[in-house]
Amino acid sequence: PSKRPQVVLQPIGVGEREALFEMAVRFWEELMPHAPVVQDPSIRPAYFDHEFRLGQPGHWAWWALAGENQRAGFAHLEMAEDWAGRSWATIKGFYVEPRWRRQGIGRALAIAIADHLRDSGVYRIDLHARSDTPAALAFWRAVGYDLASYRMRQYLG
Repeated sequence: PSKRPQVVLQPIGVGEREALFEMAVRFWEELMPHAPVVQDPSIRPAYFDHEFRLGQPGHWAWWALAGENQRAGFAHLEMAEDWAGRSWATIKGFYVEPRWRRQGIGRALAIAIADHLRDSGVYRIDLHARSDTPAALAFWRAVGYDLASYRMRQYLG
């Protein structure tokens, strides 16, 4: 039987901003190649700081360490509370470097996140998956996520 890969979550510190920024750019280039942040490098730092908010309360970011403690990817979450004071999380970014894909690293990362959040008293995890990425939808379903809503959009110009 094949051994399941292990992933360790390591908090990303403010001092690791540049390393995360470089990986985030690769993430954006894959996820949204035509977006302004990919097309115009001058806006990347401001976009990164707005999205990741490293070191700010309610924003958690982890490296996914695999193999010999190598950075295989990252996960970025935003925390919130519902009306009853229960904690829940939204996965804002989830990325596995191409050389680590198809080895179970993404699955191990998703499970490690859920285990950590469950142990921290978080009761729910949300994420947005685009309808034009059937592989992503299949991945998230395979690790226990269900469709909870449809997000509709109309472009006005």
